[in-house]
Amino acid sequence: MVEARLIETIDAGDELGEGVAWRPEDRSLWWTDIQGSRLHRIDWQTREHRTIALPEKLGSFGFSAPGDGRLIGAFQTGFAWLDPEAGRVEWIERPLLGRADMRFNDGRVGPDGRFWAGTMADPQGKQGLGVLYSIDADEGLREHRTGIGVPNALCWSRDGATVYFADSVQAAIHRYPFDIAAGTFGEAALFCSLPEGAPDGAVTDAEGRVWNAVWGAGEIHVRDPNGALLARIAVPTKQCTCPVFGGPRMNLLIVTSAREGMTEDALAREPQAGSLFVFETDCTGLPPARFGEGMIA
Repeated sequence: MVEARLIETIDAGDELGEGVAWRPEDRSLWWTDIQGSRLHRIDWQTREHRTIALPEKLGSFGFSAPGDGRLIGAFQTGFAWLDPEAGRVEWIERPLLGRADMRFNDGRVGPDGRFWAGTMADPQGKQGLGVLYSIDADEGLREHRTGIGVPNALCWSRDGATVYFADSVQAAIHRYPFDIAAGTFGEAALFCSLPEGAPDGAVTDAEGRVWNAVWGAGEIHVRDPNGALLARIAVPTKQCTCPVFGGPRMNLLIVTSAREGMTEDALAREPQAGSLFVFETDCTGLPPARFGEGMIA
């Protein structure tokens, strides 16, 4: 069915590693340490590992068109362009400016070319304060869904006609029809419920399967487009956070993790928490959608 073998562990020391993304044109891997307010980049060929200090927590980010090295990011207070080479941030919209109790979390560029990201309480306390936003150059900032606890698992089917989204507090992922032109969700349908742990980041592969990091369970769950569980991949720490496919053949599953909230005893049992885990699989992933362009066929 699905095979995955752990072949490498990358020691990142992240407090809350998240948002991992692969950029094919330069074979580079990117991810954020949200609570550490830093961005990582690894050149996969040379294995040069660069860490970039940020002015705010970065919840998620997306790539711009090939040839444009900037990232679009959902920082603690809002959306901005980030030039990682110059270390320069150019703010676009800051809907959470002055809200020290909130931050942006999970997000990605959709097949519509818009960048989508949701907000949550930080630290987690009151639930239902989060909002799912999208932003693009023509429409600016749009508000789509409200009453969210912890937004996660945002990803789309290969054809872009279905979007998956979770409020981790509910321990369930829902799927929605998606109108690419309008950038809107249809009626929700339950995709899956989790008896243990909570849904965190997710990604779809070239066959339409959904790979979801289950926070608290230390597993990646692989499901078919109808939600049936196909495989459970063990991760060396319970707080796995986000998967992505990458590597020259797009067959490597790379998973971030977190040390956040762990006691000394828990860290002694799981010393690799906060690392990246690289699995070789018999599956392949999809290239990332680009801001302003959408999904690459």
